[in-house]
Amino acid sequence: MDPIEFLQISAIMTNFFRLAPQLPDEDSRNFVLNSALRQGRSLVEDLRLHIFSEDEVLFSLAHRLISSAELSEMGAVEEGEGEIEQQLGNGAHDGSRSCCASGC
Repeated sequence: MDPIEFLQISAIMTNFFRLAPQLPDEDSRNFVLNSALRQGRSLVEDLRLHIFSEDEVLFSLAHRLISSAELSEMGAVEEGEGEIEQQLGNGAHDGSRSCCASGC
């Protein structure tokens, strides 16, 4: 899922949650809330798959293919990216920093 699609689905889900209490009948409220919950579950599953792919495939592959010297050089070239080697060794999804272009 690309970042724009993620934001669009998040906006739909948020709007459904805001709309539901304003609907006059219970069936309509339940339908809209169930739709919002389905969208939320879909987002959570997509994020889990994205994180798994990065942790198990991307970061481990980069760790095997990029030498420590190359990582140091990358850190010197790109200011603020000094945590690259630490991210590769410890996983980047600890919630304290962004690890990819989608900002997860």
